[in-house]
Amino acid sequence: KATLLLLVGLALFFNFFAIIYAQNDLTKNTNTIEQTINKVYETIINIQEKENTTFEFLHSWQKYEGFYPSYIHINFVGGPVETFLRNNIGIYDNNMFVTSWTTELLLDANRYGIISVNKTEIELSLKVIKNFKDFNYPDGVPIYIFWPEVKNNGSYQAWPGNLMDTLKLAIPENKENEMKVINGLKDNLKINQIYNNENEYSAEDDEENSEFRAFFIPADFDDIGINLAIGSSLYENRDYLGSGYFQDWLEYNNNITGMIGHLKSVTYRPFSDDQSINSIDPRTYYWIKDYFYELQNETNSENIDIGIIPTWVLNLKSNAFSYPHLYAMPFNVNNIDASVSANIVCGLTKYALTNPTNGTNDWFDLETQKIYNDTANLVAWTIRSGVVNERPDLVLLYYIGIYNFYWFSSRVVDVIEDYQINNKDIPFSVINDVKNSLSSALKKEGTDYLISLSQTDQKNNQTYWDNFLGTNDTNLFGKPVNHADDRLCSTSVSLLALLNIWSTKSDSNCRSYSPDTPENIKTIIDQGINFLNEYINGDKYKKENAFFSGSVKGENSLPFFFPSNLDIYLNQTQMNPHGSMNQINDESICAMSGVVDENEYNNMLTQRWYELPVPKTWNGYNSNSGDLVFWSSPTLTYSTSLLALGKYNQLC
Repeated sequence: KATLLLLVGLALFFNFFAIIYAQNDLTKNTNTIEQTINKVYETIINIQEKENTTFEFLHSWQKYEGFYPSYIHINFVGGPVETFLRNNIGIYDNNMFVTSWTTELLLDANRYGIISVNKTEIELSLKVIKNFKDFNYPDGVPIYIFWPEVKNNGSYQAWPGNLMDTLKLAIPENKENEMKVINGLKDNLKINQIYNNENEYSAEDDEENSEFRAFFIPADFDDIGINLAIGSSLYENRDYLGSGYFQDWLEYNNNITGMIGHLKSVTYRPFSDDQSINSIDPRTYYWIKDYFYELQNETNSENIDIGIIPTWVLNLKSNAFSYPHLYAMPFNVNNIDASVSANIVCGLTKYALTNPTNGTNDWFDLETQKIYNDTANLVAWTIRSGVVNERPDLVLLYYIGIYNFYWFSSRVVDVIEDYQINNKDIPFSVINDVKNSLSSALKKEGTDYLISLSQTDQKNNQTYWDNFLGTNDTNLFGKPVNHADDRLCSTSVSLLALLNIWSTKSDSNCRSYSPDTPENIKTIIDQGINFLNEYINGDKYKKENAFFSGSVKGENSLPFFFPSNLDIYLNQTQMNPHGSMNQINDESICAMSGVVDENEYNNMLTQRWYELPVPKTWNGYNSNSGDLVFWSSPTLTYSTSLLALGKYNQLC
């Protein structure tokens, strides 16, 4: 008790003075944008891990040379103690996402002439990224996961290293209490970890680790998409880097056709008769159903040939096979996250246009083009309809807030327009269709919503955006305070989206606004850059972000409480969705199979599912303190800021 009181006292003491400091920080950054960029890049270089370390409780985390760090946090909301816990309690996470995205952003900045990237830095990143290849697939097939794997009795499974090591030390020996801790975390995380591929544990360990199976996820199209983008960027930067970097990448990623085969096999086809591929997470169906109804009305047809790329590289059939090997989808059913959709569309776009091996005609066949176009059209509809703004907790299952989604979507347009400037003719008409569809939605509904969320400081001629971290805190006296912990990252990502939407690179060192760019958009971008340039290298605002989360953000986003028409266990035994929630266990499947008549589904919305009514409303990420697990990485704040400042600085 004395130790706890001491920690609370210290938290109150330091947070009190941190608030006073933040309120009185009048230091102004007088650096030019170019000077700011140079300092930001110096920081990124210094952040990259320079050596391997092992996990030692309360002493060190397991880290790997070449990684850019990120931490898993819990979103505590409230007074100084909650603020302290949210910002200072976290688990170091060795994931593919942060290192891959930082690498891609730096390669983009190098190609645009914003920086001269450090070749050793890129080499170290690539060396560690290749360990995220899913070794359950043949050599050369570019299928990747959030964390690499350990070998388990002949196959490979994701292994949440630092997290697992921490849990096993923290969990009490009493089995009942142990399960309470586990159930509070499971299904909240989309995670894996990096280990040497030679590491193994025996089949006897399966039973011991089965309670952690919610952490043992499969490969996903999000990581596949960013890996394809990196390969394309290495090829585009070959004049600076040399061709060896791309050739090394190609050694592990030379069978694109193999990856596309798996993509086709798991594509969500809601109008198919095959239950294995027409079934989807009930949370996804809840928001995507209106898209299907619109298509039916437009085509005057009940059955439509449509295929949408999901999150996971499994379907119901393959998941049932891999489940005993501790390799399975959360809740045993696939889902759709619109940000993941945008990322895989961007990766496919970039690799198809770059065509580094002259093999695009082989893998980008008519079926793949159809799936690609269907997925992009869904992203465009998500923007036009505004559904992403109404229920981001469901539309963006693994991403938190809408800023990343709009940035990811804008990247597709930017990639295509950049190609057009340099090469004129797009080799596939479907890619031009995708550009037109996304650009139209982004220039209207997307821009309107981004602008509506901006806040302007007229006195200092600055504009900024907030997501949710620290926006609903209170001070020592219980009065509301906005710590704006993610303001810098939210602003940089929003600026990148607007710059991608409204400007194009016109030559090697110049960008220009499109002729139809409204003057107020230019003004907001100017003011946003003023804010970013002043504060990105300072101490007034934290560099935190919530770039990623688990799919569950409280009871209102659990899949079981949304309408479902396929309720079975893995062994095909039926469940009663209107019965007790005690039926639900790790082998449950609750899904929507096919497309249900609109009137029938509306009736389903009035019913109770596993004892509870459908959660039709959502009160935001800060509604319940401690409910939300999120990933944060200051490196991403720095790298997105670098690219936003650099693109703006090239406007002419």
